[in-house]
Amino acid sequence: MEHRETEKIVTRFGVDIIISDNRYGCRSSRTTNVFVGHQANLILPPGLKRLSSLVNRLHTAAIARFNYWWVPDYQGHESLAGVLSASDRPGVRYIGPLSRFGRIAKSIRMYDVAFLLSGPEPQRTLLERWVLGVVPTTDLKIALVRGTAASLDHVPASNLWVFNVLGSDDVAKIIAASDVIIARSGYSTIMDLFHAGGRAVFIPTPGQTEQEHLARRMAELGYAGYVEQGMIDLTSVVKTASAYGGFPGREQDYSHLSNALDEVLSG
Repeated sequence: MEHRETEKIVTRFGVDIIISDNRYGCRSSRTTNVFVGHQANLILPPGLKRLSSLVNRLHTAAIARFNYWWVPDYQGHESLAGVLSASDRPGVRYIGPLSRFGRIAKSIRMYDVAFLLSGPEPQRTLLERWVLGVVPTTDLKIALVRGTAASLDHVPASNLWVFNVLGSDDVAKIIAASDVIIARSGYSTIMDLFHAGGRAVFIPTPGQTEQEHLARRMAELGYAGYVEQGMIDLTSVVKTASAYGGFPGREQDYSHLSNALDEVLSG
């Protein structure tokens, strides 16, 4: 279906180049095709490890149908994703981490902790319930960005500020006004915080092996710590943040992306 719809678009608009954000079917034999994705090596759950070789061969074969593969990461020791994005396959171009943010200057602190919730249900709701339950037991000022448009019936304490869905500018304001960010270790979130800067602790979504790997990788790089969802204690989480150097707040560098785009356009 995805491939058929793409072919219709190519025919209708005379498309020459397709840049596909992790959509395997968005390509055409009549165009130059670029795949954008950070997962060069899929990490399967322990129970499926024996299928890793087969799954990764199929994954590689699907991306091999594209002319180029842009990986939003650094290559080598600075890599945010580590082994997840490591590849020496033909056509791979490392374009650097991409984010909606540049470096965010810290403002007057309004919140000790900001929770940025995201990800699939029911895990988003389970984490939110834990936050709502712990707020009355602490004096910390807490911001909760829920990541859902559904309303919250009750705010349990005066030290909690609740936001449902925020645009990028408002999320940046929350980050700037917070001492510690607590979030899922999804790759987009990691790229955002890498560029935004600041201290963070990650809570990987249970069962998501990619997030578990990325959380460990952030600890290896010295940027941020992590805790398992079933072992959260707010006081220890804040202490965990203090044990790491924090994200550097690196300004966007589009030189690698620009070079990759020039290569496609000149082809």
